[in-house]
Amino acid sequence: MKRVWPAWLLLFLGAFFLTTAGVSQFWAKSAAERIPLDTYEVTRLTGSAQLLNAATGKTAQVPVKITNTTQVDPKLSDGKVVVFVTSTCVVKDTGSPSDCPPSKGPNADDRVISETQLNFASDRHTAEAIDDPKYVTNTPPVEGLVNKWPFYPKRQSYDVWDDTSKQAAPADFVGTTTVDGLKCNQYHQVITNAPIDLGHGIKALYSLDETYTIDAVTGKIINQQIHDVRKLKDGGALALDLNAQYTDATISSNVDYAKSSGTQLKLVTKTLPLVGLIAGVVCVLAGLLLLLRRRRRHDETPSEPAPVNAGV
Repeated sequence: MKRVWPAWLLLFLGAFFLTTAGVSQFWAKSAAERIPLDTYEVTRLTGSAQLLNAATGKTAQVPVKITNTTQVDPKLSDGKVVVFVTSTCVVKDTGSPSDCPPSKGPNADDRVISETQLNFASDRHTAEAIDDPKYVTNTPPVEGLVNKWPFYPKRQSYDVWDDTSKQAAPADFVGTTTVDGLKCNQYHQVITNAPIDLGHGIKALYSLDETYTIDAVTGKIINQQIHDVRKLKDGGALALDLNAQYTDATISSNVDYAKSSGTQLKLVTKTLPLVGLIAGVVCVLAGLLLLLRRRRRHDETPSEPAPVNAGV
C-alpha cells in the first residue's frame, strides 16, 4: 500500500483539478458574466455646440458638458434582470455650472439645454434590453443594447438604443483600437433625419453620427464620440449641432475598471478552466501510469517455491 499511495494521490488531485475546471467553465463563468447589481456610475462628456437662440433666431457656438448618472434599482432587479435608473443633463459650460442645475421653477438655470430620464431593464448576461412590465414599462419599448455591450463582444453589428429618436439602430463593427493598453472594439452608429419633437410642439429632424469604443472583454463603454444634429422640420434651420466625447477623467476611470474587472473575468472564464483541465488530465494519466507499472512489477515478480517437507 505504501508504494501505491503516490498514484492514488495523483488520481485524487486529477479529479480535483478536473472538477475545478468544470465548475469554472459551467457555473462560475455564468456567475461571473453578469452585470453587477451595485452599479452606480457618473459619466461626463465635454464638447461644443452650435445652439439656436429662440429670441434672435440665430445660432451661437457654446461649450457644453453632458452628465449621465446611472444606478441600479435593487428592488426591481433580480438574478437574471437588472433595472437601471438613468438621467442625462446637457448644460452650457459657462460660469462653472453644476452637473445638472434645475431646469424648471423659480431657480431655473437658462444654461440647461436638455434634461432627460430613462429607466429600463436589461438581461444581466447579454445586456439586451427587456420589455417586461414586471420590471419597467416604456413607450415605445426600449430595445437592443443601451449602456453596455455583451461580455466578450463580437466583431459584428449590434442594435443600440437611441433615446432621442426612440429607436434601436445598428452600430456596425469598424475595427479595433487600444486605449491606455486596453484592447477595444469600435462600433459606428448612424441615424439620419429621424423625426423628433423639440418640445412646445416644435418638430425637427434628428441625425446622429456616433462611435463607441468598447472594452473587448467586459463590454464596458470606454468612450463615446457623438455628433448630434437637429434641424427644424419647417424650413430646415439649424437648432443644434453638438460634438462631444467622454472627458479624459471618465475615459481613465473606465479603463481602470475594465482592466481590473477583465483580469478577474479572464481568470474565472479562461485561465481556471484551461489550467484545471490540463493539470487534471496530467495528474490522472500519471496516477494511472504508476498503478499500471506497480501491477506489472507485481505480475513479473516470481513466486517463491513452496518449502519441501523432508520428513518421512
